[in-house]
Amino acid sequence: MIRSQHALDVWDYVVLGGLFFVSTAIGLYFAFKDRKRMGNTENYLMGGRTMHALPVAFSMTSGFVSAVTGKPFY
Repeated sequence: MIRSQHALDVWDYVVLGGLFFVSTAIGLYFAFKDRKRMGNTENYLMGGRTMHALPVAFSMTSGFVSAVTGKPFY
């Protein structure tokens, strides 16, 4: 049987599924853990407005560069 070089194996899907599951579990855990402390949805989505300008600027810049070039910006 000839295999294509671009095909994913079963273990590749297992790893991707595991990463997705762990990432989702971490997000749900912290969403429910901090639900009472954050109060309302706006405060939760804005992070309590405690972020300084520099981390927000880095995040926005890397997101923009990644979206424009299609490559991650490290």
